[in-house]
Amino acid sequence: MNTDQLLTTAEAAEVLGISPVTLRAHVSTGRYNPKPAIVIAKRALYLRSDIARVKVERDTAKIKPTTAAE
Repeated sequence: MNTDQLLTTAEAAEVLGISPVTLRAHVSTGRYNPKPAIVIAKRALYLRSDIARVKVERDTAKIKPTTAAE
């Protein structure tokens, strides 16, 4: 049995430091790829591990390697 915690859109957005509207937009356009693990009556629930992965990927992409001045 999978014991990964489920997060609401609001909770997932809080972990990512964005608004729920922004999370929905990024998921629908494919910018972020956790698809909701479960959708019940139009309510999306995300796996905490998927949101943590997106956060790491996003934060890693923000770090730009520095180059030595020529």
